[in-house]
Amino acid sequence: PLPKNEMFWYTQQKESDMDKVLNAVVSDGDNFSLETFAAAMDQVLKITSTRSLYKWLDKMIEHGLIIKVERGHYAKVQTELDDII
Repeated sequence: PLPKNEMFWYTQQKESDMDKVLNAVVSDGDNFSLETFAAAMDQVLKITSTRSLYKWLDKMIEHGLIIKVERGHYAKVQTELDDII
């Protein structure tokens, strides 16, 4: 038997809500618009509030998942790990 929750570290990671939304964004390449992000948020989490959309975008920028290219346009951040997966 494994001590104290050690099994947790060997289980498959669940996909976070942020990852689900990013995977649902339909775009050509890594760039996407606010409208496509809003559609993905509605599809995955049923969130349609403009304020909530911007809060999610700000949170994803803070986490380094996306960057803001210009007003209303964003891009997914690619890492070395994405190439492996």
